[in-house]
Amino acid sequence: MSNAPAPPAMDLLNLTGRYALITGASGGIGRVIATQFAAAGATVILQYHRNTHAIETLQKNIIQEGGAATCLQADLCCEDQVKEAFKQISDTYSALDILVNAAGDFPTCAFRDMTLAKWRQMFAVNLESAMLCSKYARELMVHSNRSRGRDTTHSSIINISSIAGIAPGADHSHYNSAKAAMIQMGRSLAQEFGPIGIRVNTVSPGLIMRKKLATDWPDGLERWCKKAPLGRVGQAIDVANACLFLASPMAEFITGTNIPVDGGVLSAAPY
Repeated sequence: MSNAPAPPAMDLLNLTGRYALITGASGGIGRVIATQFAAAGATVILQYHRNTHAIETLQKNIIQEGGAATCLQADLCCEDQVKEAFKQISDTYSALDILVNAAGDFPTCAFRDMTLAKWRQMFAVNLESAMLCSKYARELMVHSNRSRGRDTTHSSIINISSIAGIAPGADHSHYNSAKAAMIQMGRSLAQEFGPIGIRVNTVSPGLIMRKKLATDWPDGLERWCKKAPLGRVGQAIDVANACLFLASPMAEFITGTNIPVDGGVLSAAPY
């Protein structure tokens, strides 16, 4: 055990010199995670599939604020494209320290209307994409740690799941199942990746504010705020801050965990 004094807290949240891949960076949560990581000093790699305008705008904003960001186009449901994406990262930076699997989709479908195609597509977008990225990130992270002499807690993979993987809602059986599997995948990978210096954790957001939420689902928003002990809906920055903590040296002894970011809804009494 080291007797050296602990560094200041803000230094522990400093990601300067680290390379972070954020998948689904054109989405609401992914965009804020990328912005927060860049503000903490990381060079962020912004993965997107189709929304070129949104990702280029995000990159521009990060650079204008003094951060470093590059764009990376890939369909994460296609293993060949995922493999090529990580080759590009390796060729450009020769390193990867952080992966945030934030890509995903949230369609509604009652089980009576479920088709096998819809079920498989949900798992491909929300689970298999994270599996493929974690697979290829593992190889690059191991190389990064060895080539730079980094310690065994430097690398971090963070999966963005949902409290729906713990407390499922109606008409989302495919989404609930995929997100529950993501939580278990994170725990499983923590066991396998820990000995090679990679921490794996999961963040499970609750209801997060988005455009038109108040008009599209006013009764649900009201019920949520009444049930949540903190009395409000979440913001994307709440999720980003949890990810920043898990990616940082402040969480160097944390792996295999799932952190709900839900304002306490899971702890609220059902009666």
